[in-house]
Amino acid sequence: MYLNDREAKLDYYVDYLIKACDELVQYEISIGMKMRILEVYFKNNDFIKVDDMVFEILEEDLSYKDKVLEIYEKMASLPNEVLEENDITKEELEEALKDIKNSFNL
Repeated sequence: MYLNDREAKLDYYVDYLIKACDELVQYEISIGMKMRILEVYFKNNDFIKVDDMVFEILEEDLSYKDKVLEIYEKMASLPNEVLEENDITKEELEEALKDIKNSFNL
């Protein structure tokens, strides 16, 4: 019974965290904060938001390129089912990665 209560509380906090991140990205925030939010979205399998934030981060600071590429590699290594459940395909990820590499000469 305790585990069920704990899981319910965790779901509440995860939802709250995502809402807070969604709100924060509407403001001028530091690049470090953007990277933390990107990681929250990634861990929550919100790959569309990850994809949306990557260009913004790289336009602001290319020193995050290795971290961003690592996140894309992690996403690409996930099973197709997980990606499709979250509205993205391996082909879209590969295309996005190509766009990133071309746009930023990586």
